[in-house]
Amino acid sequence: MGPADGLRGRAGRAPVRGRASGRGSRRIHLAGRLEVLPDSTRDALKPAAESTRDSEGGFHLNIAIGYDGREEIVR
Repeated sequence: MGPADGLRGRAGRAPVRGRASGRGSRRIHLAGRLEVLPDSTRDALKPAAESTRDSEGGFHLNIAIGYDGREEIVR
């Protein structure tokens, strides 16, 4: 069981279903202000994203928290 599997219990079901749910075929991207999330949510999302970082192709889930793009524009 990997970190991404831990998110299933939080939502009551697997976050990815259907054809893209095969092993190595999903990737979680986090953007924005994760510090505004409750610690338990942030502690579940960060390792889930890290564990899927090297996955290519398949399903990509982008999660933007309090995201307005300002940081990317300034850089």
